Amino acid sequence: MSSLEQTFLERFGRFAREHATSFAANGHTRTGIAMRLKLYDHLLRRVLPPLLPHPLRILDCGCGNGFLGRHIRERLPVARMDGVDFTPELAELAAESGLYAEVRNGNVLDLGTLFPGEYDLVNSCEVYHYIAPEERAAFWRAHLDRIAPDGRMLLVVPNFRSALRRVRRRLPVGYYFDLDSIRESLAGFPEARIEAVFGIDLVLRRAWRLNAARKSPLGEFLSFELAVLISRNR
Repeated sequence: MSSLEQTFLERFGRFAREHATSFAANGHTRTGIAMRLKLYDHLLRRVLPPLLPHPLRILDCGCGNGFLGRHIRERLPVARMDGVDFTPELAELAAESGLYAEVRNGNVLDLGTLFPGEYDLVNSCEVYHYIAPEERAAFWRAHLDRIAPDGRMLLVVPNFRSALRRVRRRLPVGYYFDLDSIRESLAGFPEARIEAVFGIDLVLRRAWRLNAARKSPLGEFLSFELAVLISRNR
């Protein structure tokens, strides 16, 4: 186990014990969770419904205590939702929430073993920046293989290039990446396609669509959080 993984387990185990069912158990600040919920509202209400079959089979990767899972259930028709989290205490809280058909404690790199089936929506929120660069290919393989025909993967990540994150000196803990590096790491998987990219700013709390194929310097500069919608060609 790497030192970052050990730190992760200790940190989020403590959050789970201190905050239980609150958003803070997942390491979210009040500002951060407000931004993520706004971004998810836009995606769950306006973007995803016409793209996905109903009702949905959902795999919530890095489900935490189920706080975002509840948000998803309230906005999309769900046939079945499963969850996985690396922190045992959070996985236990998610299982106790009653939101998931099944919750397993494990590494998202092992999704093929934990949940070998296919899902209409593979949701990954605030996980990617904890994945070491040398493990990103395994991350993509594990997640892309879970996407059902006509399904999507939703990757929600902190934006390291955000102006306000830098001004406030609150860059995320973990491994640096940007949209270019996401595009580059996905280039090794010809079946994967970045269908859309969305950002949200901290001031107006408004979600917007960025260019999925090339750099959007201003959009990336202003976006506090990013959401990448990925489809898989068969």
